[in-house]
This record gives sequence, C-alpha cells and structure tokens, in this order.
Amino acid sequence: MNQFLGFSAKEMLEAIWSPELEAVFQNTKSQIIYEEDESSVQVRLVCEGVTWMKYRLRDRTLDGPGWKPTVLVDWDYSREVDRFTLGRCVEESVYCLDPRFPLTRVFSKKEADFIRNPFALMPFDEPTEENLRGWLRKWKKAYIIGDTPFPGYFSLRNIPGARGKIATGVSEFLKSKGYEYLSAVPTWWHIANMLRYHFGFKYVNGEDESKMELLRMRLPILGNDESARRRLSWVVMLQFWVSLVEASGFSPEGLGLNPSFILRDDDDKILTFPLSPERNLWMVKKI
Repeated sequence: MNQFLGFSAKEMLEAIWSPELEAVFQNTKSQIIYEEDESSVQVRLVCEGVTWMKYRLRDRTLDGPGWKPTVLVDWDYSREVDRFTLGRCVEESVYCLDPRFPLTRVFSKKEADFIRNPFALMPFDEPTEENLRGWLRKWKKAYIIGDTPFPGYFSLRNIPGARGKIATGVSEFLKSKGYEYLSAVPTWWHIANMLRYHFGFKYVNGEDESKMELLRMRLPILGNDESARRRLSWVVMLQFWVSLVEASGFSPEGLGLNPSFILRDDDDKILTFPLSPERNLWMVKKI
C-alpha cells in the first residue's frame, strides 16, 4: 500500500477494471505491471513489450514551490499555480488504446512515429526552411488520411466503453478513500475536450478557458463526425509549427500551408494550445 495515498496500485486497478479491458487483456495475453513511488501508484498493461494501457494516480499535497520529481513522475509541478488548496486531490494520468490495431497496419514505421509524437520531430533546434518543409509534409500526409488517428495515438483504435468505466470507477474509489477532487493536465486538444464535455472537468485558470474557447471559434469548419474531430486536433497542434515558422523568419504560406489552417487571435498572434512549459493546463472536477 502507498502510504501517501492510502491505497495500492492493485486496489486502484480493481476499481477501474471493466469487461472491455478484460477482453483485450485476455485476447492479447498481456501482463500487469504494478508500480509505486512516494506519491503515486501506477499500473501498466503490457503486450509483447508494448504498454497499451497506463493509469496513474498522484497525490497533489506537495505540488507547488519545493516540489521534486519522483521515480514515476518527471513533469514539473513546482510553480505556485500548481498548488492545490481546495481539498484532497489527485492527478489522473491515463492512456488506453487497443494494441490489436497498431498504426503500422496502415502507416509506415516513420509515419507511425510521427503520429505518436509529432512534437518530437518538430525542428525546434534547427528550424531551417528544409526542415520546416519536411515536417509540414509529414503533417499533411497524416492529416489527409481518411480515418487518420488523433495526434499522440499509438494505435488505430481506442477500446469502446473502457474510458468511461475508468472514469466512473475511479471517482467512486477515490471518494471511498477520502479524496474530494480529481485533476488532470491534458496535453492534447481532443483530450481536454473529452475531459471538459464528457467527464465534467473544468479549467482551473480562467485564462485557459478563454483561450480554449477562442481556439474553438477560430478553427475551420470540417464537420462534427469523428474524422473531423481528429483533423481539428491536428490543426490545433499544427499551430506550434506555425509559431516556430514565423519566429524563424519564414512565412507559413510561403512554405506551403493553406492560410485557412492558421489560427490567430484579435492581435494577429498565433493561437496555440495552452501547453506547458508556460503553465500546466490544470483541469479539475469535484468527485
């Protein structure tokens, strides 16, 4: 049992387990790995060396100035704005996708690597015209595929029903352990929207909420089906490339980008998803 949280990784897994996870777990002959550190418990479901479900809960008592990384957590929670004072709170970190449908069924390995983490291949350290054009070519290829995955996905499909049952199970479990709040720091547009509109989270910082709404208003109209939602997330993350291009003295249009994909605020500045390192995009809900 984790002494800080008051429960073990095994107890946590039992609370979020579902028939949907069980079916994939049995079908893929996966294994369970339990992990803990001073303030976190984590579980991973692994198939042939690939983690297809990772779920972590982290107590936030020590967030704020003086916070230090732990074995399982190397993200930065040391700013004053990271401090949480409303009550007992944990941070949730989760990804859960179906390992039976790897990206390489449709994409080459290089294309799959780009989809998994397009930020990793962005030429921040060497933003030459050639490198910037090369990144945009990769982005366009991912964007135009008919059923392109969301950026950040490592599989073609999620596991229908599993995420909702995780949300229900963990809320009931945390309540029984004396916690009052569940929080998260989404790193993608589509994850922030899922938390906000499907699971009842709210933005802690009003500035973040305003920026997210302005982003929504500036996005091109692509439709409202699943394919459109995936593409919109690609458009949002593209703005980091647009910002890099302009900071490097180039024109996004000159490098081949349709101007309708460039999102600007009323002061003509590029609108980017409010992603750390400027400030963690905290979202929270009362449980």
